[in-house]
Amino acid sequence: MYFDSVVEKLIKGRFELKCPRMELRTFPDKKTIVFEGPGRIWFNDLGQMSFSMLDSIDKDKSGLKFQWIGKIFAFRQGRYLGAEDDIYLQLCAWDLENIQWISLYLIPHISLPQSNNFELMGEIRGLQSVIKPFISEDVHQAQFIILKPPRLPLTMSTSTNILRDGKEIRSKHETNYQKISLDSLDVEFELFRDKELLKCKVKAKEGARLVNNISVLIVEALRFMICRPVVPACYSQKHRDREVIQIEGNIRSNWKSQMYPPLMQKETEDFSNKWNIFKTYLFYLLKKANDIATYSPIGFQYFRVMEASTASLDVFMINLTVTIEGLLNICDRTKKLCSKKSIDLADNLDQYLHKWPDYERHKKRLEGWIGNLKSPSAKDILYSLLEKGIVSKREIDVWDEYRQSGAHGKSLMKEDISGIDESIAIITGLLHKIVLYEIQYQGKYTSYSEEGHPNKEFK
Repeated sequence: MYFDSVVEKLIKGRFELKCPRMELRTFPDKKTIVFEGPGRIWFNDLGQMSFSMLDSIDKDKSGLKFQWIGKIFAFRQGRYLGAEDDIYLQLCAWDLENIQWISLYLIPHISLPQSNNFELMGEIRGLQSVIKPFISEDVHQAQFIILKPPRLPLTMSTSTNILRDGKEIRSKHETNYQKISLDSLDVEFELFRDKELLKCKVKAKEGARLVNNISVLIVEALRFMICRPVVPACYSQKHRDREVIQIEGNIRSNWKSQMYPPLMQKETEDFSNKWNIFKTYLFYLLKKANDIATYSPIGFQYFRVMEASTASLDVFMINLTVTIEGLLNICDRTKKLCSKKSIDLADNLDQYLHKWPDYERHKKRLEGWIGNLKSPSAKDILYSLLEKGIVSKREIDVWDEYRQSGAHGKSLMKEDISGIDESIAIITGLLHKIVLYEIQYQGKYTSYSEEGHPNKEFK
């Protein structure tokens, strides 16, 4: 299988595609070939996918190459040329096995022409290939790999037979496996410690099918469970008569999230409880997914907070508090909490104010005020969650204190910063509770607002 050969090259750090034919085309029409020639695609020492190709000015009868050379030079020097002159090219390349590869996004560089030849270089943010024809009885499956994966709460094991002179001496058992079953699919994780590789396989159950880009949903659920920036290096999915392979443009994640996970591992059974969070979150994503899966709004918000956690405490706290406000307004269940109550209150006030003698004089301002009342604030929604016993008063107070300071441009750092870690933990716990409520999770979670951060039951 071609995917396995790509994985093997990535593991050894020797991924390279030698391409006798490469083209840079205008995008999105893909009709005009601007540059063409032989070249290669590889990963540089920083783990960034790069490309290089040679072209000749002799072929440029229309002057199109000269126009684009000027555009690329201007772009590299920071001069934006306007929307009509955007530097947006797509790379199409054919390797030695005549398999076509297409870039999802690239940033072009160019060398000064030497004689009649010049070199085009650049960074590729993603590379995709469609392999046809594809023949298999089982076309409803996908897989992806993660290089140097973070620690996972694996609870199952695989066994390896140790042989000598063709005879079995003993069996070696290693906890490096996890299988999760949902109504429509099975997800299997296997960790290869010697290769520093995590492999995931997704298989549809009988009578079911996988949505396109199913790996995106698996990765998002994995990120939420462990609160780490999991990035797949390569993934594939089978579609009837073909297999789609995609390679990420950056295979090294050089930053680590400082976020607390929804559940801290304190007892042996907490490993299984963490996978219960994964399963519930993935089930939620599958219900929301259309034919082509993309990261959910929750997933985008979480990834942004993970990135912010590596910056200053000010930046981390502002992102935490703002993200909570954003989630309260995008999650379906939280949006509905105050709707009827707020609308009834606004309607009653509107009827009362209509009788006020000066109503017409202040009509525009009052209409705006009434309109705002019909849309509950984040604080209103949090108090509705408090009434349901989902969040605590302490969590709301700590969030509100830092949200107000951040909104008015004040530093979130106090003179005594000894309690900042506790505040971060409390607000992070509040963030997790909102999502757990949205996905209708039931099971263990960590209560960061209580002393000692005990694991409790979320209902």
